[in-house]
Amino acid sequence: MKRYLFLVIMLFGIGVTKVNATPIDDECVENETCELLCNYVTRYTFGGSNNTGYQSQTRSRNLTIYYNYENGNIFLKWQSTNTDADVYTKGPNTFNKIFSTSGTNVFWGIDERPTIENFVCPENGYLDTDGVVGDNELCFDNDGTSCTNRHSGMGTSFGKNGGFISVEKDYDFEDQITAYKKWVFGDIKEAISNGTFNPEEDTAEKIVNDFETNFLSGNQAPAFMVNSEAFQDIFDSIEEEYEKAKEEVKTEVETAVGSGEMTKEEGDDILGNWDHDTEKISENAKEAMNTIIGNSLSFSGDEHECDTYFGSGAPGTPMYYIEFALNLIKYIAIVMLFVFTIIEFAKAVAASDEKAIKKAATNTIKRLVIVVIIFFAPTLITFIFRLLGIASDPSCGL
Repeated sequence: MKRYLFLVIMLFGIGVTKVNATPIDDECVENETCELLCNYVTRYTFGGSNNTGYQSQTRSRNLTIYYNYENGNIFLKWQSTNTDADVYTKGPNTFNKIFSTSGTNVFWGIDERPTIENFVCPENGYLDTDGVVGDNELCFDNDGTSCTNRHSGMGTSFGKNGGFISVEKDYDFEDQITAYKKWVFGDIKEAISNGTFNPEEDTAEKIVNDFETNFLSGNQAPAFMVNSEAFQDIFDSIEEEYEKAKEEVKTEVETAVGSGEMTKEEGDDILGNWDHDTEKISENAKEAMNTIIGNSLSFSGDEHECDTYFGSGAPGTPMYYIEFALNLIKYIAIVMLFVFTIIEFAKAVAASDEKAIKKAATNTIKRLVIVVIIFFAPTLITFIFRLLGIASDPSCGL
C-alpha cells in the first residue's frame, strides 16, 4: 500500500481533504501492478435482543474495485458478512463479464454498463446481506434505490433485511486526479520564484513525470482514466491554477516585505519570475496531455475487440442482438426437442412398432445432445481456445 499511503500523505500535505478509505490490502497494489479505483464501506447491524440482553453489533465491510495494469481488466475484492478476515475476489476479468446482470453475482444497477473507455466509479456499492448464499453477490448503482428495488430477491438482499447501510464511496480515482491539479504548481512555487523552473517550457515534462509516477507507477494509463472529466480538467484549468499559485506567492511576498523579512527589490525579483504568458503555459500543458494520451494503453486482445466491434451488451449494440438471438435459439431448441420427441413417440406407440419406438428413443438422445451443445457452445469454445492460447475470450462474454 506504499503508493496509496504516499498519495494520501501528499494530498494531506497540500491542504486537500485526507482520504479516509481503508481499501482491502492487495499484493498487486504493493507491486504497483494494479490501480485502486473505488472503495465503499458498507455497515451491517445484526444481533441484539431485549429478551436475552444481547446488544446489537455493527460490522464495517469494504468493497473495493481495482484495475489490473498487466492485462487491462478489472477485479473486485470484498469482505465477508461474518468476519473481516474472510476476503473474496471476483476477477480479474473483462468489464463485460464483471459488470453484468447474469452469471457473475455482480449486479449493475445502472442503465449503461461500463467499458474500458467510459468506466467511472458508481456512487453506491452494496453487499448481499443474506448469508445463506455465502454473501457473494454485489451490486452498484447511482441512485441509491436500484439495487434494493430491482435486484433484491431470490436469495439476494441489498438493504432489505436487518440494519444494513450502504455508505457512498469513500475513495474515487477521479477525486485524486482532481486533487492533483492543485499540486501541479503547488510543490514548485519556490522553484518558479527563484527562476529555476520556467512554466512556459517545463510544465509539460513535469506533468507527464508526476502523473506517470504518482498515478500510474510507470504503467500505461487505461483509456477510461485519460477520458475522465477529472483528467481533462487538469489541462482545462491549468491557467487558473497557475494564477492561484501566483497570487499565493504575491501575498507571501507582500507579507514578507511588510514585516521587513525581505527588501522590496528582492520581492520584485521573485514576482518577476512569475511573469509568464499563461497561454503558453496552457499550450505546454496540452502537450503533456497529448503525451499521456499517446502513451495510454491501447488494446488489441480479443476481449477488447469485443467491446470495440460488438459493444458491451447494452441495448442497441450488436452484442445485445447476438445475445438475444442466441437465447431465442436456446428456447426454440428446447421446444423443438419436446415437440419432435412427442410426435415421433406418439406415432410409434400408435402403430405398436417396436423398431419405431427404439428409433424415437435414439433420435431423442441425439436431439438432447444437440440442445446441450447449443446451450454450452460459447463455454466450450472459450475453454478450447484458452487451452490452446488462441484467445482469452473468443465468445465475447456470451
